[in-house]
Amino acid sequence: MGVDFSSGFFRDGSGAEAFLDELKAFCELLVDDEVVVDAAREQCLFYSKWQGLPAYKLQVLDGVYHFGGFERGDFCCFFSTTSIELAFKVLVLRKAPLVRYALRYAAIELPSRGKGWPFARSYGRHEGVIFQDVDGYASRLSWVHDLTPPQLLEAYASEDGGVLRRWVTHEERRGANRYWAEWRKSALRFES
Repeated sequence: MGVDFSSGFFRDGSGAEAFLDELKAFCELLVDDEVVVDAAREQCLFYSKWQGLPAYKLQVLDGVYHFGGFERGDFCCFFSTTSIELAFKVLVLRKAPLVRYALRYAAIELPSRGKGWPFARSYGRHEGVIFQDVDGYASRLSWVHDLTPPQLLEAYASEDGGVLRRWVTHEERRGANRYWAEWRKSALRFES
């Protein structure tokens, strides 16, 4: 018997299925991003392709959520945890900045680990154990631990950064040259 993803799953009472649908809609603002979400199938909750190639996947095996990307067609796990909330937050932290950038929203840059946060690479607070953290997500999670995944997605989807607005950078940090301007234009499903 699987987990009921339909409602009341997160601390704020919202359901994982609704969250995955919102995340899919946000990610699919990018032209070449194809996302499949299937909360009913526990094996693979989230799967995305970028320009027809496998990009990211969130799967659950034996009660452990594994998030990662693909290299030469093989799945490479970046982050593993027993907490679905932490797994969904990492999913947002990886996918949402790409969409923000294409929308020309200012970047949200979370500083390194928050002071007093005992969130090490291998331990979560009360949410669950982190088994693997290749890309150092624990540092970024320390700043968003009080937010639910839907709240985190809402912050990334809002132009001003919502509850994360104090970490929004307003300067052009990537030197938006002609290449990036063309990429933005071709990456969005709608025209600005």
